Amino acid sequence: MSKTNKILMAVLVLQAVLLAARVLWPESSEKGLAAGGALVTAFNPAAVTQITVEDNDGKKILLKKVDDRWLLPDYADYPVESARVTKLLDMVKQVRADRLITQSETSFRRLQVSPDDFMRRLTIEQSGGETIKLYLGKIGGGSTTHVRLDGQNQVYLASGPTAQDANAQPSSWINTLYFSASSTDVVGLTLQNANGTFEFTKEGDAWTVSGLKESEVLNQNNFTSMLTTLTSLRMTEPVSKEASDDFGLDAPQAVITLRVMEAETPAADASPTPDTPNLLSLMPDSTATPAPTATPQKVEKEYTFQIGAALTNGVVLKGSNSEYYVLVSRTTAERFTTKTQADFATVPPTPTPGPTDTPEPPAATPTSR
Repeated sequence: MSKTNKILMAVLVLQAVLLAARVLWPESSEKGLAAGGALVTAFNPAAVTQITVEDNDGKKILLKKVDDRWLLPDYADYPVESARVTKLLDMVKQVRADRLITQSETSFRRLQVSPDDFMRRLTIEQSGGETIKLYLGKIGGGSTTHVRLDGQNQVYLASGPTAQDANAQPSSWINTLYFSASSTDVVGLTLQNANGTFEFTKEGDAWTVSGLKESEVLNQNNFTSMLTTLTSLRMTEPVSKEASDDFGLDAPQAVITLRVMEAETPAADASPTPDTPNLLSLMPDSTATPAPTATPQKVEKEYTFQIGAALTNGVVLKGSNSEYYVLVSRTTAERFTTKTQADFATVPPTPTPGPTDTPEPPAATPTSR
């Protein structure tokens, strides 16, 4: 090969390498580390009044601030855990426009920051009418994410919120614990479903269930599993404060009644105050006995839970402890709706006989002489 051909070949190889680099990392080699400040300028998290989160599956959730409280307006104004919103907004404020990856619209879909192909789209509304729309795309190296502001072509790789921090599911913004009680304080439980009525009673520290045969005992594992689910009952999402025929609670799949001993502090005994104070009564009395502090007393309280129809996202449940109708997972619902007597009865194993002791020989009878 001539020297000229070798030079031409080297040039072709170099051009191929540069082309591949431009395809894989468009414009990053030229603009990869551009100095910049905050991506969202003049952003005040305290001024935010509403956030809409959309994901790449078409799900959307609206968070709205009302009287300094964050709520889910599409879920009967269920309260949001404000700390989760504060965390997201602080992360948005901290996004830096330091590492520019591309300015080419042809790369938007590949990096998932396009208007019709994104991981998350945040629409943040502030008091005064200003709206910010931010696209969160593919994860980069470490804890970085590709981000783009709507209306701009610049895509940055930045530390900040990821798709996990901006979930479009209501469960990501609320406390999903619907009911809680100490299982040791439960003294009674009744379950009614299509298979019958099962009454569980606590006697001392032991539980028993109605309908057991003489040779049967309570299946403790199955009962404990059901009781644990009920005393730490979690929902998947709130639904409504209003009843609906669609909820299927006119003929529920199961009804659970729970009796719990709960601490209740007696009301203080309020003594009448004279209209005209006696000056002597205002003087400190070293001999006076301090008023006894009210001691909390445990009283029995009853809660009822109804399990209704299965909807698209779960099964309807309504507890007397809350004004909200909620959804629970099908697995949770089936721990009550499908139970039969056989689930709670078991025959204890027959004791295995121990080793037989060798009998001692009888004492010798003395021979008379």
